[in-house]
Amino acid sequence: MRALRAAVRSDPELSARFDTLVGTEFSRTRRALDDVLMERLLDPLILLTEAYEFDGDKFDDLYKELEPALFAARVKWVDFVPVNGVVLAQGVVVELAPGLILRELSDAEIGAALRVIGIPVERLDTPTSVTVSRFNQVGLTFEHDHPFVAERDLPKQTAPVVVQAIEEPAARLITALRVVCGGSTAATRRLRMLHLDEVEASGSAEAHLTPLGTLDPERPVVLLANDIAELRHVFDFLAQPLPGPLQVALRRLNYAGTRTQAEDRLIDLIICAEALFIHHFGITTHQQSAVIADGAEQLLGGDSVLQVGPGDVNRFMRAAYRRRNSEVHGDVEPAPLLDLHGKPQTELMRVVDDLDRVMRRACRLVLEGS
Repeated sequence: MRALRAAVRSDPELSARFDTLVGTEFSRTRRALDDVLMERLLDPLILLTEAYEFDGDKFDDLYKELEPALFAARVKWVDFVPVNGVVLAQGVVVELAPGLILRELSDAEIGAALRVIGIPVERLDTPTSVTVSRFNQVGLTFEHDHPFVAERDLPKQTAPVVVQAIEEPAARLITALRVVCGGSTAATRRLRMLHLDEVEASGSAEAHLTPLGTLDPERPVVLLANDIAELRHVFDFLAQPLPGPLQVALRRLNYAGTRTQAEDRLIDLIICAEALFIHHFGITTHQQSAVIADGAEQLLGGDSVLQVGPGDVNRFMRAAYRRRNSEVHGDVEPAPLLDLHGKPQTELMRVVDDLDRVMRRACRLVLEGS
């Protein structure tokens, strides 16, 4: 150790990078020579050789992996927002914008999110082990890097970190997922941690303790490879300035996605329809049910995605509107139900699922033309 420390002190670059604070202008950590030696070289060497004998070749391999990080000119960070209620099909990774990636989170990222309740614990197995649902292991991530700064080189006046905010794209992603895939999903809290490639990476993170969104765990989103192009398309559309009524419609579509009760979903989806088919198109009339039904039929009648025939959407929207009024007013005998193809229905959940498909498709087409 004396020889090693003497060698480190004799090198101007190494001496500035060990047993001192290192990192970036906005965040520094003490890099102890002892810690790096034990955690990055000796412990892994013992595990690799399964013995307490020195293996020069394996040591050299470990050091070759470590050296670039020791002398790196820039420090990598990752910002991420857990997106609960989503599972990606095998191998699916979605780049929504340069550096902005929807992917499965690493174990370290999941652990950091668990500590700030950004991901719910499904089951506590032991004092040191928890089970996390496979529907809560995805996040929107953004990697960024900054100049390495040793303590001796730290400027007297440090500059604040300037990084693209990830919260707005995360909110936009939730809306895009609702429009394209349906289901129920929510983005939680923004976390920032050192990239796992960094020497000082410990799995700890700082978090913005913002309010948590809600979702219905019974209706998770399954994102397939076939959905990626459409998701990107809608995500980009949502970045544009949108008319106020369309913003209200999309917000209510999102609210409907968070509800667990079919009656609450119905109310939000009809409000979405009112904003879209009355206010967005600038129609003023007291016969709201007729306007909504006619507008929906005009937009969606014969739609190949919904696979409806002429008049199906009109009849369906009139019945859904009447049932919404029954729920809002607490009618003892609520209005009868019809499904999307005009057949009598007794289960409200099935009708609401049809209404969800109709309003997601309507929002998609209006977005295209906005």
